[in-house]
Amino acid sequence: MTKKEVILQLRKQGTSIRNIAWKAGVAKSYVTRVIKAEKENSQIQPRKKRCPECGRLILMPCAACLAEKEKKLTIKQRIPLNIGVSDTPIFIA
Repeated sequence: MTKKEVILQLRKQGTSIRNIAWKAGVAKSYVTRVIKAEKENSQIQPRKKRCPECGRLILMPCAACLAEKEKKLTIKQRIPLNIGVSDTPIFIA
């Protein structure tokens, strides 16, 4: 029997969230999420974590950091072209 099944069975018996958490060996917040997900017939949402690079509270991987890396990569990949008589290079992105 999985922990989720134990939690739901104990809740149907009228056990408090605190006692369910103690008996199942999990946090009260996890018990609450399991019960809430069962009521809504949905999946348990993963907890948000801090991005190690930017510190934002997000679901991993951090889309903001990925976008920044992509932006820096495209800037580095620009090719200077010297066309004509002008001394200033023209960049193609």
